[in-house]
Amino acid sequence: MLMDKTFLHRLLLKNLIKSIIHLFPKKEKRKLKKNQCHSKH
Repeated sequence: MLMDKTFLHRLLLKNLIKSIIHLFPKKEKRKLKKNQCHSKH
């Protein structure tokens, strides 16, 4: 059970990290665009 749990936890962590990495750049780009718009105004 312990081995299974740790394995599942690692898989979950990997999936979380992957999803965060995929989502983060998009959010950062949006923030950058917003900041640029604000600076222009």
